Amino acid sequence: MAKKPRLNLQKWIAQGYETLTAEGPGALRAEYLARIIGTTKGSFYWHFQDIETYREALLEDWSSKAVAACKAATPQGAVSGDMLRDFGKTAAFWPDSDCAEAWAEPAIRGWAYYDSAAQNAIAVVDEARFSMLRGLLNRLERGNPDFVSLYLSVAHAHIGRGTRAEEEATRILGTLTDLLLSVE
Repeated sequence: MAKKPRLNLQKWIAQGYETLTAEGPGALRAEYLARIIGTTKGSFYWHFQDIETYREALLEDWSSKAVAACKAATPQGAVSGDMLRDFGKTAAFWPDSDCAEAWAEPAIRGWAYYDSAAQNAIAVVDEARFSMLRGLLNRLERGNPDFVSLYLSVAHAHIGRGTRAEEEATRILGTLTDLLLSVE
């Protein structure tokens, strides 16, 4: 019988996104995840000291990818209204809204209601998004921090809710951008 290749850390993280999205953080258990992947708990413990270490790794992976997506969407040089719209869409839906990380965000936000590690991950991502958007608005000479909060609130309300929600958010964010740019 051929020996199965050893699972890498990213396979465990990817399964975590799927499980978290489908079943919530309570399903992030070593034995359950191992059964889904088709391996043993020993493989899990090869990569992670315990379930808390795993959950922290999942949240760290998510927050670093969310911040990287935001940074990649932040235009350099002169800024236009179209760039602001694009940034808002990326802040809400990532460059690829079908990626597991984007779909996991609503579950992570829900998890953050009662888990301090998830709260910290959300805080890191939200602060990065807020800071980058504030920087874009300042470059457009529109630095109202209330607009930043409103803009990101609309974006966050639509995260992970599918194509129709993305289209609605894009339309609303476009209207907010047009309104902001029309005010002197």
